[in-house]
Amino acid sequence: MNDEIAREFGLSRTAFGVMASMYFYAYMIMQIPSGLLADNWGPRKTVATGVLIGGAATFLFGFATSPTMLFFARFFIGIGMATVFVCLLKIQSQWFPSRMFATLSGLSIFMGNLGGVAGQFPFALSALYIGWKNSYSVVALLTLLSGIACFFLIRNKPEDVGLPSLNSQNSISEGKIGLIEGIRIVLNEKRVYGAIMFYLFNQAFFLSFVGTWLVPWLREVHKMNSTTAANLGTFATVGAMIGSALSGIISDRLKRRKVVIMSGAIICTCVWGLLVFWKPDDYFIIGSLLFAMGSSAGVFPLSMAITKEVSPVYITGTAIAILNTMGFLGVAIGTTLLGYIADFGEGLSQIARFNNVLIACFIISFASSLASFFCYETHAQNIASK
Repeated sequence: MNDEIAREFGLSRTAFGVMASMYFYAYMIMQIPSGLLADNWGPRKTVATGVLIGGAATFLFGFATSPTMLFFARFFIGIGMATVFVCLLKIQSQWFPSRMFATLSGLSIFMGNLGGVAGQFPFALSALYIGWKNSYSVVALLTLLSGIACFFLIRNKPEDVGLPSLNSQNSISEGKIGLIEGIRIVLNEKRVYGAIMFYLFNQAFFLSFVGTWLVPWLREVHKMNSTTAANLGTFATVGAMIGSALSGIISDRLKRRKVVIMSGAIICTCVWGLLVFWKPDDYFIIGSLLFAMGSSAGVFPLSMAITKEVSPVYITGTAIAILNTMGFLGVAIGTTLLGYIADFGEGLSQIARFNNVLIACFIISFASSLASFFCYETHAQNIASK
């Protein structure tokens, strides 16, 4: 479907990469406001409003008649959807014991990706029979219904339904924190920077490549048809789902964050090295490496746990939002950069261009491995006051 959209609107690979990255730029811009809204206005109202905005923008994307409208709609889908994950983590911090944060974060990411994987085939089938524009309209309608459900079903904290607080110090009503003050409090905590840099580089190579360039690479370099490429590409996503869930469980059980992050980052860099320098052509080997890449890159929820645990409990939403801002900055830049690299090089073959894309991902992955050594070990405890 990416090719169909690109052809219809006359988009080059670079332009398509920029269009795809609009979601991530918008997501990045809205992270800190989303965190502050979750901390001050409450996650229920914040996420319901965001999902409704995202649903309306999805309708606009499906009915786009020009590249400008396409870019605009993609941007506002990101604005709306930016509220979801931060609010989820904020609610999670209120309704469950702190010792379960990494496990629940990993399982939340697992479930989110499961929805993405499970929806690919029905969406592709829908696009085949009713077209991609009508398919986006159906998604928009379901999104709007989800936003309404969020408003009526979500509760910010146990006290809202007459239950005692599990984490009394985590109360949303701790006080209203302004934008500048919230950012200042988080960024004054030097122990958060290792997690931020790891998350930035981790997302820059993984989401940028898997989300936009993995299937084209399989199609053009390994000569797979679109169905085979899409199916094989899901190995990376499934790996990330399993890796995020298992890394959270293992980290909470061991009460260790840093060693699990370092292990995943190093393994992931080794996998990229094999893709770049070994250049396997066997489908089974490629699928296995993509699964290994995803599962090892899937340790990124632990950077969220570290960020929460070194930050004051009453600004959990803001702290996670700042981390996500940097992560999606990496994705936005990475998606555009990889698109430019895929287009760059007059006279180069498609194989050579995509090999340059892999080399760029290997370098970024190596940077994430270096950053993992600077992540702070919290022993799965909130240490903001220590």
